[in-house]
Amino acid sequence: MVVNTDTDLTMAVTAHGPGTTFCITRGTHRMSTQVVPRANDSFIGEPGAILNGAVDISALFVRSGTSSGRPWGAAGQMEQETLLKGTCDSPAFTGCKYAHDVYFDNRPLARVMSLSELRSGRFFFDYSAHAIFLADDPRGHGVEVAISPGAFQGWQTSGSSVTVRGLAIQKFANQAQAGAVNCGVGWTVEDNDISLNHGTGLKNCDVVRHNAIHDNGQLGIGGGKLIEYNELANNNTARFSGRWEAGGAKFVLTNGLVVRGNYVHDNDGPGLWSDIDNIHTTYEGNYVSHNSLEGIVDEISYDSLIKDNVVVNNGFGTRSGWLDGAGILVASSPNADVVGNLVANNWNGIGVTQTARGSGLYGPHEVHDVRVHDNRISMGRGQTGMAQGVNDPSYFFTRNNSFSHNTYYLGCIDYPFAWRSPSSRALDGKLTTGQWGSVGNDRDGLIVSTCGG
Repeated sequence: MVVNTDTDLTMAVTAHGPGTTFCITRGTHRMSTQVVPRANDSFIGEPGAILNGAVDISALFVRSGTSSGRPWGAAGQMEQETLLKGTCDSPAFTGCKYAHDVYFDNRPLARVMSLSELRSGRFFFDYSAHAIFLADDPRGHGVEVAISPGAFQGWQTSGSSVTVRGLAIQKFANQAQAGAVNCGVGWTVEDNDISLNHGTGLKNCDVVRHNAIHDNGQLGIGGGKLIEYNELANNNTARFSGRWEAGGAKFVLTNGLVVRGNYVHDNDGPGLWSDIDNIHTTYEGNYVSHNSLEGIVDEISYDSLIKDNVVVNNGFGTRSGWLDGAGILVASSPNADVVGNLVANNWNGIGVTQTARGSGLYGPHEVHDVRVHDNRISMGRGQTGMAQGVNDPSYFFTRNNSFSHNTYYLGCIDYPFAWRSPSSRALDGKLTTGQWGSVGNDRDGLIVSTCGG
C-alpha cells in the first residue's frame, strides 16, 4: 500500500491484514499516535520520507507585552506529562524528565523550568498555563513541539517479524527508557535516520543495521540482539545522568548480544554499555570515540568478549580518581576476554573494578577469569589495571585476573598502573612501570615511553 503524506498511517495499518508492505512516500508524515504493526508488516520509506511526531506551532506565537525584551508565547498547548521518568545530570535540574521538546528550525531548544531562566536557545513550557515561551523571535522560522509518544509500538503486541527501513524518524515525545521505535519479537530496523526524539531512539530491536541514530534525548539504542554498522552520535541532549542511563547504547538482560562495526561517538555518557545480567556479549570491531564517560563498559554481566575495537578519547566527563572513564571497563563481571583492542588517550586505559554488587542470574557479580591481553594501550594520563573496593585482595592474586602480552605507549605518568601494592597484599596501589611487572602482569608485554617524544 502507498502511504502519502495525507494518509493516516495508523488507520492504514488498522485497515489491512498482517504481512502488508507500506510504501511511505517522500515528505513529512506527521503522527499524533503510535503505529501498532501486525505480524510481518513492512514499512519502507522512499528517499526523503519523514515520520514526524511534532506539530508546527510557528503561527501561534505572540509577544508578551510591547518591550523588545519580553518573551514570545504560544497559548493553547494542552499536552500534559503523565509520567516523569529518569535522573537528570544535576539535582537542581528536573527538565530531562519532560518529553514535550521544542524545535526551532529543526534544532532542539534547551528546556528551562521557569520563565526567569529563559534565554536565547531555550524554551519554557508552562504546563499550568498551557503555553510555550521563547526568547528568540519565531517570525520567519519553523517552531514545533513533540506530541506523539512514539512512531512504532511492538512491545507486548502480536506484531512480530516487522521491518522498518529507509525512514527518517524524528521529534517524538517518547519518555525515558521508551523508544521512538519500540520493537517487538523479530523486528529488523535498518537504513533509517533516527534523531531528535526525547527518550531512546530504538528499544529492544532484534536486528539494528546501517542506521544513523543521533541527537536523541536519552540514548541511541536500548537493548537488542544484533547491532551492526550503525552510527550512534550526540545522544543524551536532554541532560539525563550518564550514570543512570544515557549515552550511545545500553543493554540489559541480553543473551548472545553482538555489537559490531559501529561508529559510536560524542555521546554524553558511555559509548557502549552492557549492564545487569547480560551473558555471552560480543563487542567487536567498533570505533568508539569522544564519549563523555567510558568507551565500552561491561558491568555486572558474564562471559563477554571485547575484541578488536578502536577506543579513543573517551571519559573526559569523568572526574574520578578511580578507574572510571576508562576506554574499556570491566566492572564486577566475570569471564571477560579483552583482546586485540587499540585503546588510546582516554581518561583511563583499560580498567577492571570490583565493588559489592551481589549476585545475578548466572552467579556472583565478581571479577574472576578476566583476561586483558594483546591490546595496544596508549596513555598520556590515568591508569590501566584493577582496583577493588570490598577489602578483599584475593581479586589480585587468586581469581585468575590477568594482564598479559599488551603493548603500552606511556607519556609522562609517574604511576600508570593500578594493582595491589607490592608492599602490602591488602591494599590497592598506584604502580610504576617496574612495579607492574613485579606483581606478575605483562612480563611478556612491551612498555614504550613516549614522554618527551
